[in-house]
Amino acid sequence: MKANLNKYPNSSHQVSKQADIVSVRQAYPTLGQPKFVTYNGGPWKGRAGKGGQERWVDVYIDPVSVGEFSTDQIDQLVEELKTSGYTPLPGMFGIGGPYVTGYGPLGNSLRTTVFYFDRSSQPMAHNVAATASRILSIEAVEPQFVDVSDVQQKDIVFLIENSGLDLQLYLVGR
Repeated sequence: MKANLNKYPNSSHQVSKQADIVSVRQAYPTLGQPKFVTYNGGPWKGRAGKGGQERWVDVYIDPVSVGEFSTDQIDQLVEELKTSGYTPLPGMFGIGGPYVTGYGPLGNSLRTTVFYFDRSSQPMAHNVAATASRILSIEAVEPQFVDVSDVQQKDIVFLIENSGLDLQLYLVGR
């Protein structure tokens, strides 16, 4: 048996190296790629994949607040948003490519807020805020304009500018 192992001294090293390569590729599948927007961890179609009349609303529940909302409430919220002509996108947007990260709120707030990124989306933001307030029994959900020229984190600016999102409904427990 020893003679056979000595005959192929590099094969166990090669197999180990190949296993390491596969392991790295599985853990970090986007290494070396250019930066792109992700949705729930996968590549997102972004602004280019948006139909002219589509209005996208990210519905993001703060992780510490997940237990504050019932499945029925979120289902009803999603259905109401669809009925109002919006495309609800429950989950987290982020960045993929040379690094991977997810972003929670795309603005600054410690309470449930509707963030909007274009001033023309203000009426939509008020409508979504009223819908969320009614369905989730939250008082005074306020829209908040996020001016990307004032945002310090370049990745959030990249995400807002390239995702195609019109709004983010950021849900925080009562």
